[in-house]
Amino acid sequence: MNTTTTGLRICMLTARFYPHLGGTEQQAWYLSEKLIENGYTAFIVTQRYPGTLPKTESIGKVKVIRLSTLWDGYKGSFIFVWTTFWWLLMHANEYDIIHAHLASSHAVVALKIGWLLRKPVVIKFAGARATGDIGTSKKVPWGGLKLSFLRIFGNRFVCPSMEVKDEMVLNGFNSDNIAVIPNGVDTKKFAPADEGQKKKLRVTLGLPAEDKLFIYTGRLQPGKGLEFMVKTWKNVLIKDSTAKLLIVGDGVLIDELKNLADECGITNNVIFTGRVNDVPDYLRAADVFVTASKGEGMSNALLEALSCGIPAVVTDIPANTVLVKNRVNGLVYSIDDTEMFVNIVNRLMSEAGLSQKLGTAAHESVLAKYSVDTVTQQYIQYYKKLVNKQ
Repeated sequence: MNTTTTGLRICMLTARFYPHLGGTEQQAWYLSEKLIENGYTAFIVTQRYPGTLPKTESIGKVKVIRLSTLWDGYKGSFIFVWTTFWWLLMHANEYDIIHAHLASSHAVVALKIGWLLRKPVVIKFAGARATGDIGTSKKVPWGGLKLSFLRIFGNRFVCPSMEVKDEMVLNGFNSDNIAVIPNGVDTKKFAPADEGQKKKLRVTLGLPAEDKLFIYTGRLQPGKGLEFMVKTWKNVLIKDSTAKLLIVGDGVLIDELKNLADECGITNNVIFTGRVNDVPDYLRAADVFVTASKGEGMSNALLEALSCGIPAVVTDIPANTVLVKNRVNGLVYSIDDTEMFVNIVNRLMSEAGLSQKLGTAAHESVLAKYSVDTVTQQYIQYYKKLVNKQ
């Protein structure tokens, strides 16, 4: 294909999308909007879960096309595979590149269509370790077969960090076919708040006005270390009873975590918000971001917190330490190390000016490398090379 790269059309293929917005879906949305701003065409093809969601709508600047699945779960995924195949085939004149987000069944379909139509297909592996693309694939009966298909027939992969790339190479993927492009964050939306703005936000959101507020944002699911964090908060309170843990998000663990906080007798110091639409406001109202994650590709929640100018307390996995430099823009502790975590939190509570110093550096670190505008330019150059090679 010698098609000109001017006005390239990108079909973003993802199993889930709004209102099911996790990190992968958020990145697809960010990238699509910025591509459109740069004069390209980008749209999202996803599942239409049973319910009232429209088949086609525009969310912001991005057109979203939902393909019927009839059922949830495995039945719905099976139907989505076939509806995706036929949609991509019947609408072949509407896109130049397929960008499949996550190494799931729809990525297999994308490769088959790409081969039939001689169109480039990009597959993004988003995570590493037990909760990453390879780890989750190996947990299901057909996962190994799917990975083998992607490894044999795919030759254009993207991942957000070297940890994900190294895991892919360890599992047989060709290193030369894998581009590392980080996740991006909207630095205008996720921007620091001054003290006056922070106080107003706390009033608006109904949060404690004076307490030190430590925040986690994201899905409440296994692998995030949330059970450790709630249990450990009891130890934090031994030294300072004003420390509040704010858990923003929803997921399968929410009831378990609430029960755990109750069992530990710390319900007055752990605040659960459930799912919210104004995550930037909660981050801007907080003092410190905390996570106990045991595996990531590149955490969107962490990027958003750093962009908001609040320091992060993170586990020492590579996906975190590539973003957080210990004692520079945050603090790092060993996974499941209760004593180390408690000491770090207490240090932030007691050392005047430390949070502000680390937070300023956090915001600057995101502006330098991880703004969505910077990341989009990397993708544009990548897409252009794909089309020129085709």
